[in-house]
Amino acid sequence: MADTNELKSSIADAQRLLQYASVKGIEVSPELVGKIVGAQALLSQSPEDKESFEAQKEFWSALASLSILTRPATVDSVRHAAKSEPDVWAGRWAKLRAKIFRTDFALPSPLSTAEKAVNQARCLALAGLLVVAIFQSYYEVGQTTATKYVQAEVESKQESERAKELGKQREAVVRAKGSDSELQRIDQEISKSRSTFEVASEQTSRRLHWMNAMLFWNKGLPTVGDEPPSEAEKARYTLGILEGWLVLLRSFVLPIAWGFLGSALYVSRSLAEDIRAMAYASERAILHRSRYYMGMVAGFVAAKFFPTSVGVEFGEVAPFAVALLVGYSVEVLFSLLDRLIGAFSTK
Repeated sequence: MADTNELKSSIADAQRLLQYASVKGIEVSPELVGKIVGAQALLSQSPEDKESFEAQKEFWSALASLSILTRPATVDSVRHAAKSEPDVWAGRWAKLRAKIFRTDFALPSPLSTAEKAVNQARCLALAGLLVVAIFQSYYEVGQTTATKYVQAEVESKQESERAKELGKQREAVVRAKGSDSELQRIDQEISKSRSTFEVASEQTSRRLHWMNAMLFWNKGLPTVGDEPPSEAEKARYTLGILEGWLVLLRSFVLPIAWGFLGSALYVSRSLAEDIRAMAYASERAILHRSRYYMGMVAGFVAAKFFPTSVGVEFGEVAPFAVALLVGYSVEVLFSLLDRLIGAFSTK
């Protein structure tokens, strides 16, 4: 038999559930309403009183019938939808904000557990979006900078070799007393090659400056012995460090971040549906929290399955987009893994 506190809490929950049914226009029989309302008389009696056993039995039976009528809303979900007093930190923050902006102090409006969950999901989604934006921007800029640097370095070396070759050709023409037109043509080629070399060298220097700026925490190539490293060695060292960080972002950080963002989108949408249907309850909160971890794991696994872009009918889907998709719908990835494991286990 239920104790006094449990019975009191259940009667209050039944009243909330009955209020929800009335607001939503759910038809409840007068007999059922009478049993729920009349259960308040039990609060003045001891649950162990034999004279209250029949009334308690009618109350629990009425609560079970009412729970069937109000599905998917339950006692637990209605309890989570009830307003509660703001916590201590919310009051302190409101007081501090009033002092800073010199406004009248007012306690924050009471929020239900479901509303707090929505605010938390919104903050996590914005935090995930901010993390993705920062790391994705760093990756894109770093990848472009490293690629352009390598291209400019290769071009400068090619033009340097070409200028040397043209110089040898000019010396050969001079020794052979060739025509002025031939010398003029070679001089034009040399001038063009030098101009291209200068542009490529400038691009190399500029890209190297950007790489050093992106690795602002890196102290550079350490000196071994008495001879300091050359500029070329410093550049190769910086390029190697940047490429290492880009691999880390591409293979680990970004897939996990995109998977987290996908799971945050799913939780936000799922919360909206739960609140609309008055279905948010304790088990849903647990599922939503675990969804973030599953989304990150799914994003990481997807990056290993799809390390490069995958083709579709109208183009290609980047690995990060795949991580976002599986983070939003982890069931697709886990279903694929189950089938893959099942295919190997049957052989």
